[in-house]
Formats: sequence, structure tokens, C-alpha cells
Amino acid sequence: MESDEWVCDFAFAVDIMQKLNELNTKLQGKGIFAHELYLEVKAFQWKLGLFAKQLNEQKFIHFPLLKTQSVTQESSDKYSSQLMALQKEFI
Repeated sequence: MESDEWVCDFAFAVDIMQKLNELNTKLQGKGIFAHELYLEVKAFQWKLGLFAKQLNEQKFIHFPLLKTQSVTQESSDKYSSQLMALQKEFI
């Protein structure tokens, strides 16, 4: 049971790191104005809120690796809380 939880945690970490890497790549693009960077970050904040809500409802459409696991409601709530905390870091 504990190993299943670890695999779910790892799948969540990989999925969210992919999203962070995508944002990082967008922010490093050449010829991008400051207001465009701001909009990218604001859009990502909004997405984090959406992801948290969907995880709370056990909808894993944006988390392809996590979707392949048997995720408990308790784990979904934990991941949702982690995304909300991450969202606050961008404020």
C-alpha cells in the first residue's frame, strides 16, 4: 500500500514538473516583452487553480502519469493542497 502511494506521489511530481518546465521554457524565449511574461505567469496561476479543482474531483486529464495510477481521494486532496500552495508562491 505504501509503495502505491509513493508511485502516485512520484507520478504527480513528474506531471507538475513537466508543467513548470513548460512555463520556464516560455519565460526564456527571445524577443518577449515584460508584459507578455507577466501574462504567462498569470495564466499559469490560473491553471494551477484549475488543476487543483480538478484533482479534488479526481479528474486527471492534465496529469497523464497520475491518471495511470489508482489515486485515493486522500491523495487527490493532498495534491490539490500542494497546487494551491504552489499557486500562492506565484503571488
